[in-house]
This record gives sequence, C-alpha cells and structure tokens, in this order.
Amino acid sequence: MRVCDYCGNNIAEGRLKIFPNTNLCSAKCVNEIKDSYEEVQKSIALANNDLTEEFVGYIKSGSPDKNISSKFSNFKKFRESFPKEYEPVLKELSYRKYTTIRAYNDYLNDEISENEYIVKFKRFTWWIKEKVESINGYLIDNPANYTHCKKCGNLSLVQWTPKYQKYFIGCSNFKNGCKWIKTIWIM
Repeated sequence: MRVCDYCGNNIAEGRLKIFPNTNLCSAKCVNEIKDSYEEVQKSIALANNDLTEEFVGYIKSGSPDKNISSKFSNFKKFRESFPKEYEPVLKELSYRKYTTIRAYNDYLNDEISENEYIVKFKRFTWWIKEKVESINGYLIDNPANYTHCKKCGNLSLVQWTPKYQKYFIGCSNFKNGCKWIKTIWIM
C-alpha cells in the first residue's frame, strides 16, 4: 500500500489499478490541491498587478516616490535601451520561455527520451538565435555545446530573465545547489 502525499491516508488498491502512478488517495485531495494552487496563482497575479500599477504610477509621475524609484530605475533604463520596433520580437521571445522546461518535465515523466529532449533543446536554441539576430543581436557560442551542465553533468535548461529580457542556459539541478549558467545570446 502507498500513502497519499497530501493527507497521509492509504491509497486504495482500486485507485492504484486505475491510476498506477498516483500519489493522492482521492478526488477530494486532488481538488484541495487544485484549490490551493489556484489561490496561490491568484495571489501571484494580484501581486504582479499591484507591481504593474505601481510601475505605471512611477512612469506617469514626474517626481516619483524614492522607494518606487529605486525599484524601477534600472528596469526603466534597460527597457529604454531597446528601440520600440524590437518590442514584438521581445514579446515573442518572452512568450516561449517555458519551452525547455516543459520538455524537461516530459523527460522526467518518461514521455520523451533524453535524445528527444536534446533535439527540442537544440531546435529551441536555434529559434532564439534567429529571433535575436532579427533585432541585431548575435550568438557568441554554439548552444549545442551546452546540452548538459558543465559542472554536474545534468541536462541544461534554456531560461528567460524578464529583468534583462534575454535567454540564458542554466543547470536543471539549480534548485539542488548547482549554480552553473551560460549566456550565449547577446542583444
């Protein structure tokens, strides 16, 4: 018998026959997790909305509050460094920021092999290259050299940094302490 990760009760054999990989004992636990997740997402959205309203107030005001100014001064300078005609490309780049993370999750769930993940990784990195070059950016190294972390050997992920609006390659083992990253695309 396995134990539910959410409430600690035993998972019924009938449920394990229907859902052999489940770690939850009932639909009640599934719904409680879903509700908790939705509440967290709403609080994140509200926090982002507050931040956005604060930022808009900062931009519109002629003499902003010192606390707000310190938060957004670097961001504003960076945003102004890109010409307006680059905004559609930057939005398109930002829109696809979870591509390798989704592929990595598929790999972890045994939906794709490591080789299939590497193919998706390489395709995505070359798509980024094309987009970056369309806004006068360039590639400084071959992303195919960085499919695995150079420190620990785990697979690498392509990640987006909203602060600097660019991609970088980092270790998939980051949460466990590997801090290896590599910047390849220059804009």
